[in-house]
Amino acid sequence: MIEHIVLIKVKPEFEDKIDEICGALKGLKEKIPEIVEISAGRNFSKRQQGFQVGLRSLFKSEDDLNTYSSHPAHVSLVESLIAPAKEDVIALDYEF
Repeated sequence: MIEHIVLIKVKPEFEDKIDEICGALKGLKEKIPEIVEISAGRNFSKRQQGFQVGLRSLFKSEDDLNTYSSHPAHVSLVESLIAPAKEDVIALDYEF
């Protein structure tokens, strides 16, 4: 199994879009069959270092993760909503 974790730091002028971003990310489960599990939410930790959005998704294989990454629904979401809003991003992928 592959765990895919993403942290997003949102530009101040896009902070009102955080809930929309989280909802859109969770909605990818209905569009991309390779996603085993997905969750996204607003970070409430005091140790967040400015990263306000967290995404966790699970895939059966690295190939499935690659399919997700290039899927039109994911690409469209990144281009239309996340890219304009993000100040910084951290991604972490590991096999377990």
